[in-house]
Amino acid sequence: MDGEVLLVKHLEETMFAEGKTTLIVVDPEDHVHLLDVDQISKIRLLPRHASSQSTRGRRPSA
Repeated sequence: MDGEVLLVKHLEETMFAEGKTTLIVVDPEDHVHLLDVDQISKIRLLPRHASSQSTRGRRPSA
């Protein structure tokens, strides 16, 4: 890309177009970004917050 950073908080905000050469991202302001996957230079996964990973108080699913 041109140095722009797009933060994707949920996988549901993204979609690959048919052929999987174009990534579509919808940002929190409902702007649609069409990205050529060959132009993406880096993807960094951020750690989840500890509270979202906690299962305290919940029963494990069977």
